[in-house]
Amino acid sequence: MLLFKIEDMYWLCGLDTDGFSIFHAMFIGTNDELTHVSRGADLANVRYSSVCDDVRIWVDAEGNPKSKAIKDTLASHRMQGKTLGIQLDTMGLTPRLYEEIRAELSGWCELVDASDLIRKLRLVKSPQELEYHRRAGTIIGKMRDVAISGTRASVDGLRVHDGGHVAAYVDGAAPDIREQLGGARSQHDVLHAYDPDRSRRGAHDVAGRAGDRHRRTTRDHHARSENARDRVERGSYAR
Repeated sequence: MLLFKIEDMYWLCGLDTDGFSIFHAMFIGTNDELTHVSRGADLANVRYSSVCDDVRIWVDAEGNPKSKAIKDTLASHRMQGKTLGIQLDTMGLTPRLYEEIRAELSGWCELVDASDLIRKLRLVKSPQELEYHRRAGTIIGKMRDVAISGTRASVDGLRVHDGGHVAAYVDGAAPDIREQLGGARSQHDVLHAYDPDRSRRGAHDVAGRAGDRHRRTTRDHHARSENARDRVERGSYAR
């Protein structure tokens, strides 16, 4: 089977990376074969986090497509003429790469959609997984409480988000435009009373305004979004 879902690789072998937009593939065979196909830039991370010892490096060079590195890996595992499952429902496999793989393997082996195979296996949690989930939930809950208590006007937004995930947007947008863009910051920025604030920490997604420090209600969110949309259409928002 050929995997492209980073979260499934983490579940299977511990590979810990946020590289959902970069190339990484993994092969699992029926005879316990396990092989990573990755960029040279990610080799140290693979060696550090994954239990897999077999790592093949794709060299980014003219005339050396990723599909060739994948086929070479499959050939080393004697996959010619065999049936190969492939994950299609994933951000890790772009349409272009999929077309390249199909062309490279056409007539060489049979590809079948196996997108849900690992996902269904992950639905059944082991006692160890359940314990880790509970411990993680406790830690994230404490992080959430600290973030909420520290979110107020005049505070550096980056300090509030320390340890959480913050997506970037163009800095300098008006507060109601920030609302539509999600409220994250691309650099240090002091929170104002009506700035939206959104922080992602694991399973928790904390949303609120810096001034009142409570979760944004659905009605308030839609009202402010509609107002921002109207101002954008009229071209009347201030930078």
